[in-house]
Amino acid sequence: MPPTARLLYYDLGMEADDDGVVEAFRVMRTTGATDDDLKILIAKGFVKLLNEELVILICDWKTNNLIKNDRYQPSVYAELLQTVNCPALGSNLEPKWNPNGTQTEPEDRIGKESIGKTILLPTPTPEEQKEEKEEKVDPVPYAKIAEHFKTICPSYPAIRGIAGERKVKVAARWKENPDLEICDTLFKIAEASDFMKGKVNGWKADFDWMMIAGNFNKILEGKYNNKSSESKGSFDTEEFFQAALMRSYGNKEGGNT
Repeated sequence: MPPTARLLYYDLGMEADDDGVVEAFRVMRTTGATDDDLKILIAKGFVKLLNEELVILICDWKTNNLIKNDRYQPSVYAELLQTVNCPALGSNLEPKWNPNGTQTEPEDRIGKESIGKTILLPTPTPEEQKEEKEEKVDPVPYAKIAEHFKTICPSYPAIRGIAGERKVKVAARWKENPDLEICDTLFKIAEASDFMKGKVNGWKADFDWMMIAGNFNKILEGKYNNKSSESKGSFDTEEFFQAALMRSYGNKEGGNT
């Protein structure tokens, strides 16, 4: 196997979550790896492709990684893992032969002044208990994101809710940018963009297209901002190509979930 493919496998492992899932697109963009490197890993069975956005699963993750029960965090792509048959599935927690945890972990030191003393922790209020429970279930404010999109982006097709594949995308973007203000900034840029609203080449973006990893970052970077009056008559090659592609093949990532 080429050295570049082996290096990509190492980088994917370093960025994977507790279920061995990682967004290969983001890793490849930061490390300079190529599509051929990823194709080699897929062909040899080292990783499994979960969707068209290059979200992948490391197939031997569970075999090579053990995680303590109190530290395990389920993947935001849990819904995609339900239909995948791979050894990496499961919580990959410490096995039964090590019930007491890693024996080399440091123990808490108890000083003489602490012996016999009882430490009383404050009891959480009902509101705090409710917030903690909701955060453990899912920290992503799907309803607020959907409502802000409807309010800030009236020029785009409305969405009825966030579920299914759309929910997976939104959760992934929130993991990278856990801030509702960033979502608002994204929506404001989109609402001001003539290109994204279809006034330049006819093709029009939608919510699902905005939530794709590459598109999300490009919008925030200003790739689709309106051109200045000095540059009218010219066009951005990437924008022109993308619009032409959408007109020819349609928006495969769109949906009305």
